[in-house]
Amino acid sequence: MTEKLTRRNALVGGVALAGVGALRLRSSVSSTQATYTGRGNRTMYDGSPTDSFPSAVEMICGGPAWTQSDFDRWPHAVHVQLDHTGAHPEWHALDFEKSYVFDTATVVAWVKARLAIGPYYQTRPTIYAWIGNYSTLVTALTNAGLSGQWNYWAADQTGSQHSVSVSTYPNVVATQWQGGSPDISLVTDPTWCPDMRMGDYLS
Repeated sequence: MTEKLTRRNALVGGVALAGVGALRLRSSVSSTQATYTGRGNRTMYDGSPTDSFPSAVEMICGGPAWTQSDFDRWPHAVHVQLDHTGAHPEWHALDFEKSYVFDTATVVAWVKARLAIGPYYQTRPTIYAWIGNYSTLVTALTNAGLSGQWNYWAADQTGSQHSVSVSTYPNVVATQWQGGSPDISLVTDPTWCPDMRMGDYLS
């Protein structure tokens, strides 16, 4: 059974979510969908909607350019949405890099707004960033009283599949080890986006 909660022009944590579509909360998964069982690592592909990803990929990540029909091309994958602007705290992760969001005030506001959404998600706020910017994020979020309340998606594009060290990056959930077309990440935390289909919020 799929329950739907529609929010339009909602205000969450001081951030207006104008035109937000349906949030799909899944209490069960149909027999035609692959369910992640929590055993082993997962592979996640991300890029543009026109990229060619394997049909059997476990996880797909898309940004603002992705539509529902784009995600639907991989009906068996876990669908992850990446916010490039800071305007979508209802999405799964925020992209912290020069091309997109690159000020810590926006990051802090996004994490607070994401936390305020409540129990609709199965994962904490996640920040994607190059490993060289990790300490900047830690300082900003710790100073804002948010230590231990966010996940880290590390960008360490060596070209070889690996995960960054949890001793250095204790809140890491995934490592993007290949950059290009497509980007590929190794997801090592089984509790991160364990079972999400069809996108969650799509404006």
